[in-house]
Amino acid sequence: MKKQDATVLLAHRAAQGELEGAKRQAFLQQVAFGIADARARFELTKQIEAGKNQARENFQRLKAEKEQEAARVRQKQEAEAKRQAEREQQRAAKRDRGMER
Repeated sequence: MKKQDATVLLAHRAAQGELEGAKRQAFLQQVAFGIADARARFELTKQIEAGKNQARENFQRLKAEKEQEAARVRQKQEAEAKRQAEREQQRAAKRDRGMER
């Protein structure tokens, strides 16, 4: 093999090695970007789930508050109806006593 041919062969191999190194570097960058993207998606999913859980808890709390308020209103209405019925009974008793005289 001539000296010139050996030099060309070495230059070719060196260039091929640089190309392989560049391909490897590009591949590693793609892997790194893929990992970063997967991590970002994971974090976003965690935040979305946390938001959903918070919304669910807020809804349950609001629902319980509304149920408690409705129960208070019912109790108030029942108490008022009972007082009204007692007043009616007292009036009826007074009328009955007035008729007996």
